[in-house]
Amino acid sequence: MKLNRVFKAVAVASVLGLALTGCGGGGDSAASSGSDSFDKNAKTEITFAGWSLSSTPEFQTLADAFMAKYPNVKVNVKEYSADDYDKQLTADISSGSQPDVFPIKNLQKYYTYPQSGGLADLGDIANTYKSDKNIDISNYELDGKYYAMPYRQDSWVLFYNKDMMEKAGVATPDGTWTWDDYTKAAEELKTKLPAAGYDANSVYPIYQHNWQSVVQAFALA
Repeated sequence: MKLNRVFKAVAVASVLGLALTGCGGGGDSAASSGSDSFDKNAKTEITFAGWSLSSTPEFQTLADAFMAKYPNVKVNVKEYSADDYDKQLTADISSGSQPDVFPIKNLQKYYTYPQSGGLADLGDIANTYKSDKNIDISNYELDGKYYAMPYRQDSWVLFYNKDMMEKAGVATPDGTWTWDDYTKAAEELKTKLPAAGYDANSVYPIYQHNWQSVVQAFALA
């Protein structure tokens, strides 16, 4: 397999109703069917989850952008701890006090949260994206239903310290590397960096998290 760019989608899941129940005047039937019979201009409030807002301002930015586009909807951002996000969110889901919209931080949770029965089937929304070649939502299908949609994608790239690798006598990536080439370079760096005057345990001649992200992606596929 070539060492190509890897894209990772982070899911956003919603509880039963999402904006359909919050904006709707038609009750649960309108929410569950995903129809457009509700009043889109009605004043309403929804809760959106985020973690560690002081260091992760993107959640408030998303809420502000949504409210700017839909001024009739007030989005309250509920803050969770980054370290205990999954634990706290699971507790809220179990007690029925979960936010209306929340990001999935651990993709493994996407396969367990629907078991609570508190997530909405976003099939109608998913259908509008199935023909979009830039968005792959196939991994979000569970038993014919979609409980989440991707809200961002990250570009995972390989970068390295060229001077350090050349000083250690290790070939630098040339665009044709496979994962075998990557592994070989890592093994060479482990032995050659100390000889070149570097502490192999305290430097990043190649950023290893691109490998970690790929392994995680395959593990969750």
